[in-house]
Amino acid sequence: EFRRVLFRSGKDFWFAIPMNDNSQAPLNAIEIYVTGSTNTVVNLEVPGQGFSRKKALRALDVVTFSTRDGSVSPAWEVTSSEVPDDIAIHVFADAPISVYVLNAKPVTSEGFLALPTSVWGTEYIHLSYYDFNEVRKWATGFTVIASEDDTEISILLRGRGGANAGAKTVKGNRIGKTIKATLMKGQIFNVKGEASTRGVFDMSGSKITSNKPVGLVSYHERVMIPATNVNGRDHISEMLPPVQAWGKRYATVEYKRDNKGDFFRIIASQNQTRWKMKYYDKSSGVLLGQRDGILNAGEFYEDFNQYVG
Repeated sequence: EFRRVLFRSGKDFWFAIPMNDNSQAPLNAIEIYVTGSTNTVVNLEVPGQGFSRKKALRALDVVTFSTRDGSVSPAWEVTSSEVPDDIAIHVFADAPISVYVLNAKPVTSEGFLALPTSVWGTEYIHLSYYDFNEVRKWATGFTVIASEDDTEISILLRGRGGANAGAKTVKGNRIGKTIKATLMKGQIFNVKGEASTRGVFDMSGSKITSNKPVGLVSYHERVMIPATNVNGRDHISEMLPPVQAWGKRYATVEYKRDNKGDFFRIIASQNQTRWKMKYYDKSSGVLLGQRDGILNAGEFYEDFNQYVG
């Protein structure tokens, strides 16, 4: 039942806007798009910043909050690290709505579907990509969002690259460390890499638990995938579902992009998780091959072609 309703609309949303590229990069726009099937008034507030705005939504239309008209502030991008920060964004209405968030800069842009608080959980596993130190330091990270006072969170850092000197967060925490914090309603807690390595340090697999439901946005400031690529850096972000919404069977269709192939990561929430991936000819449906393996909790397998253009 939880999975069935996961991406339906809701009446109450809290989320955060992770850093796109860097704070000095020019901004095209940060925009929040809201739609619904009923006439309603959409409320947007950032209580910690003393900001609030309302806009009327007509049924089956889209209303936009944007930095272009001052209904969104560029200062809402998350810049803090491992401290409670009063920068969570609250969108709510009397009728069900859906909320989508876009952060666009000249050469990097990304958006994500916000998940209503009604489908939040108390256990998450973070998934992003490796720190990316290239012409600038671009960090991998995740942001925890609280919608209730006295929300206690515990973060067990897991992932790859732990033996490397640069495999640590901005605050110097390494894989294996547990970080604890208490958040009040409307606060966020951001964890990101030091970004002194490239394709080495990845916190994917980190486990976030809490005593009250929380939201999680996993992101990367700007990165190439694979990390050995020679061009194509971009911002990535996603509001992830809690572990209780995960499934055991998935199907995917390759994107049409000149047969360059797709990128997959398989991540486990429990020890001794057996996985199998089969891949088929797009035209004939003939089975071309398969891969399989066993993962423990927080471990991941990644599979991608070797295209480097």
